[in-house]
Amino acid sequence: MTAPNGQKNILMASMHVADRHLRQPDRRVLRQARVVVTEHSGFGDGTVSATPWHKGLEPADIATLREHLSCKLPIRDDTLVDNVIRLHLAQPTPVAADGCDSVGYESRDMIIQLAQQRYGITPSYLETDREVVAQEKRVPWDTSGCGIHFTLSNAAAILRADLVDALNDGDYAKVDRTARKYFAATGMDYGTFYNVMVGERNAAWMQTLPPLLDAGGAFVLVGASHLPGRDGLIALLRQRGYTVQLVQLPAGTGTTAEAARCPSS
Repeated sequence: MTAPNGQKNILMASMHVADRHLRQPDRRVLRQARVVVTEHSGFGDGTVSATPWHKGLEPADIATLREHLSCKLPIRDDTLVDNVIRLHLAQPTPVAADGCDSVGYESRDMIIQLAQQRYGITPSYLETDREVVAQEKRVPWDTSGCGIHFTLSNAAAILRADLVDALNDGDYAKVDRTARKYFAATGMDYGTFYNVMVGERNAAWMQTLPPLLDAGGAFVLVGASHLPGRDGLIALLRQRGYTVQLVQLPAGTGTTAEAARCPSS
């Protein structure tokens, strides 16, 4: 992104969960960043309030979730698995229900957060955790169990793969179409969710984001659904005179091992 005053910045989309097929950035792309901008301070670490998606779970769903989580743990310990399940059930959404094939990989959120800490870059947030909680309370979250049933299904895995392909290609129109299909399959009204959790937040962020971009050197990471469409950040920024151009950054492995060997200079 180039601001009207010529300052350069980077805007990157995230899917918030690990996937071994998602092309991840080399952490060193942050070395020259002045500030790392994310949605809120609880971004990616589960500190925002939980929603009641877990109330519709059945014993078979817990068994499937147990199977998915067990393969991610270094040792098989039933007590440990039970504790991890309780932790995941307290999360805002059933994001922990992805498959076992991403063991050892990190989410894009975590990759950027660790790089920001490693290079001592100042963090900045587009909103407060309290503001996110207030927004979430206005969403008619699914409590029937349909959402988690679908999330644990093969059909959901196919749509997640489509989302990864869209992100790898920089095809944000496809990101939007895939998100709509996913929500339709869970039985949730995507329009209501989008208006509250994407559209309104994007509009609010446009009060905070421009000054950061005008100063230059900002690395901005937000959920992929915030980019496409007429209410998306790409369109809103262009309306304000910012140039948004698709670029491909140097790639990293996306694994947990990369964090340990990432050089600090």
